[in-house]
Amino acid sequence: MRFMQINQFYSAYLDQFYAARPGLAEQPFQDQIAAILADGSGGVHMRSRHMAALGYDCLHVVSNCIPAQFRWAAENGLPVPQSYQDLERLVAHQIDRFRPDVLYLLDTVAWGAERIRALAHRPPLVLGWNAAVIPAPVDWSEIDVMLSSDEGCLRLVVEYGAKSSRFFRPHFPAFIAAAAADQPKQWDVVFTGQITPDHGDRIHRLCEVAKAPMSARGEFTPAFFLAQPNPRLMPAGLCQYDHGSVWGMEMYRVMKSARIMLNVHIDMAAKKSLNMRTFETIGTGSFLLTEYSDVLEEYFISGQEVETYRTLDEMIDKIYYYLDHEREREAIARRGQQRCLRDYSAEQGALELDQMIREHLG
Repeated sequence: MRFMQINQFYSAYLDQFYAARPGLAEQPFQDQIAAILADGSGGVHMRSRHMAALGYDCLHVVSNCIPAQFRWAAENGLPVPQSYQDLERLVAHQIDRFRPDVLYLLDTVAWGAERIRALAHRPPLVLGWNAAVIPAPVDWSEIDVMLSSDEGCLRLVVEYGAKSSRFFRPHFPAFIAAAAADQPKQWDVVFTGQITPDHGDRIHRLCEVAKAPMSARGEFTPAFFLAQPNPRLMPAGLCQYDHGSVWGMEMYRVMKSARIMLNVHIDMAAKKSLNMRTFETIGTGSFLLTEYSDVLEEYFISGQEVETYRTLDEMIDKIYYYLDHEREREAIARRGQQRCLRDYSAEQGALELDQMIREHLG
């Protein structure tokens, strides 16, 4: 069975990735994709290499990775794309030539019904993923199953035309944990991620963390690694602790360098429990402090495998408590990682996805 995954990465990450690897852009298409996947960026959603281990014939396309896409065009006798529209047409060529049985789309905003209908080969099963803000209008009537780890999103995607929706969580690749295992602790409290207008609560909480070391309760070292498209969104209180965005394996090493990794979900999340950062942090073996949720309790035991907070004051209190109780903190981190790698591994995710595919294709 043929499985094709299509996703995009942040352009800043791709630029940084290729700049650090001179000569990679001249390598064969498959070698470039393999190098990107080995760096682990978005690894909790990268399914193709694990589906291949189950016997699927897989093709992975990073649609905005210009060096890899240019190379694929050259290898397949097609002209080099000259515009964004040419890049979109090139992806259609890749689908039509590979003729997948299953098309798995992560960048579902870019894949409305009209674009899927225009394909010469309409795959028997089109899967999509979304757990973020849904821009309106969008027509997902050609998406057979929309996957998400957020209940609010699962309700909305059907309103936008998806034929069905299904809960599906991120899964953590064990190779990332192994690659980051030797990273020593460096920072007391770390946050990595975006700040945008859709992250108001996140910005507020990070500002409070930034102010806490100046209080009478004592000092600690915050470190924020923030990706934000609009610099004007950066409050002055965050600037002094911001080290800029990190991606791929560098991001996982930053996570492992934290004594406490803080998690604050996007504002629209209906159940603040199962975003990428949850599995990325716990999977690397770092201690995670995140919002309380009944859903989270179904996957990790609070106080034993993860720690949670309900209010801002509780969040600050637990930062100070666990900085003072290293043995307890690290025991929670170890148990969480063991649970993650046992029950929520990328290999387990591939088995669940395989079962889902077989149910839909009969």
